[in-house]
Amino acid sequence: MEVLNENKEGFKETKLGWIPDDWKIIQLNEIGEIINGLTYSPNDIHDDGVLVLRSSNIQNGKLSYKDNVYVNTGKYNPVKENDILICVRNGSKNLIGKNTLITKEIGNVAFGAFMTIYRSVHNGFISQVFKTDFFKKEVYKNLGATINSINGSDLKKFKIPFPPLPEQQKIAAILSKWDELIEQQTQLIAAKEKRKKGLMQKLLTGEVRFPEFSGEWESVELNVLVKKSKGNIVLQNEDKKGRPVIDTTSFEGEPRMYSADDKAIECQKTDVLLLWDGSKAGKAMTGKVGIVGSTFSVLKPNSKIDNNYLCYHLIFNEGRIMNVREGSGIPHVPKDFLDWYKISLPSVEEQKKTTSLLMSLSEEIKSLKDELGAMQNQKKGLMQQLLTGKIRVKV
Repeated sequence: MEVLNENKEGFKETKLGWIPDDWKIIQLNEIGEIINGLTYSPNDIHDDGVLVLRSSNIQNGKLSYKDNVYVNTGKYNPVKENDILICVRNGSKNLIGKNTLITKEIGNVAFGAFMTIYRSVHNGFISQVFKTDFFKKEVYKNLGATINSINGSDLKKFKIPFPPLPEQQKIAAILSKWDELIEQQTQLIAAKEKRKKGLMQKLLTGEVRFPEFSGEWESVELNVLVKKSKGNIVLQNEDKKGRPVIDTTSFEGEPRMYSADDKAIECQKTDVLLLWDGSKAGKAMTGKVGIVGSTFSVLKPNSKIDNNYLCYHLIFNEGRIMNVREGSGIPHVPKDFLDWYKISLPSVEEQKKTTSLLMSLSEEIKSLKDELGAMQNQKKGLMQQLLTGKIRVKV
């Protein structure tokens, strides 16, 4: 690959920035066509009908078949291999422009009226352009004033840098190889998470036990095992020199720093935090140090239960906890939850052996996710360079 030199020799300036002299700026309608989706009514939906692809059938840039609708219909435009399926209308603004390349023939299926197909012989290259921040910005610039939609006439006018066909094909091949590696990593993570879930099921219920343990488990109410205190902090201004504050973002990363009330409840690494109020009430985490927000309760385990074991138990039973939540507006964990919720409890030694295995799997999964994030960032940077001609490929 050759990197663009500083004086831009061999490049020309355009409205989209500097591009190689042998590249063009084209509108999408010059090289392809927009095909509208199928309009249908609820009365047309039938299990024996034709599959109609919708926004929910695109997940993480690929087709997903977990939420399907089938429609009895006569005439419709079926998708074809190498079509790009695009969401052009949705209740959520963030979903407009979501798209995927139909990489293989999936059968004689339709697509809904809130979707559009872009059809072109250049879609191997165009599909990579549609994954860029540049494309997302163009979509948002053209959204309707009153509804979350982009119409076909606007989509046709989108302009993109366009290299000669051999270079398109080489760029598409390079970026597609990155997509394959990212997909392999994603599948590996999914397999590890499935294994972890299976082990949690077996180890936390006693279905499988370590050979050195044989004693009976005890069923114990949660209030016998922990001391509870409710968070009461009122957040003020974000402050890098402030104190770490536990809120819902802490499930995915380190606590953010805020200036906070000195009377706030604090938690230690050995405490278990249970989200008590809100749409995700019932989620748990441990290993955090900081000020606890008002939506959390701090569960301070005593000597009968290991904090990591309790946390894994609550995570595994998250669905069960959410099913007993109360509140018609903002859901919350029942006030008497600790009084009646029971845990089947092995010895502390068996608890720690169980959590040691689960934690090692968790660390392995975290490491794989970190690698995935790095791969995604590398590909994103490479896309920026290749799709603008800042880095040239030899053909």
